[in-house]
Amino acid sequence: MGAGQSQTDHDLILAVREGGEIGRAAFAQLYERHKAWAMSVALRFQSDPERASDAVQDAFLSLLRKGGALYAGAQFRTILYLPIKHAAMRQSRRSSRIGSKRMHSTGDVAGTIGVVSVELETGSDDNTRVRDAVMQLPDAHREVLLMRCVDDLSVAEVAAALDIPEGTVKSRLYHAVRGLRGVLGGDETSQ
Repeated sequence: MGAGQSQTDHDLILAVREGGEIGRAAFAQLYERHKAWAMSVALRFQSDPERASDAVQDAFLSLLRKGGALYAGAQFRTILYLPIKHAAMRQSRRSSRIGSKRMHSTGDVAGTIGVVSVELETGSDDNTRVRDAVMQLPDAHREVLLMRCVDDLSVAEVAAALDIPEGTVKSRLYHAVRGLRGVLGGDETSQ
């Protein structure tokens, strides 16, 4: 099977599983397709762009090493999400141990998520208010909200990526939206 440009992610994952030159070419295509998205995810957990880029590379290398063990039944972004998150958080811990400057002062995930600055970078007052409100959400609620609304993953894909039940994803989304409305002072009918 060739790694042509019109192949789906599923086809490319199958080619990667086969290994060899075709597998490496297929993996290179997956990398090119998803590197920008991967970077936006990494920036949520590691605010330093250089370290976020390192985390993306680490995550892709981790998946490349799995090669034949990649699960072909899942969306590639679902497979990629947790390795990016873990690599970016490792980078954050590493940078805090060596005393490097960080954008945020807290040491937990909430402090290192460079969040919506990537997605809402227009500078308007409304976007600043929304970004600030998103940052006030509990980590778990913020994470599913961004995965669903920014990354455009389905509830099932979010559940698979985080290895949690779909009902938990729905509950966290409900509470995230409710929390945003509370912080933004909106009524229950506004969206």
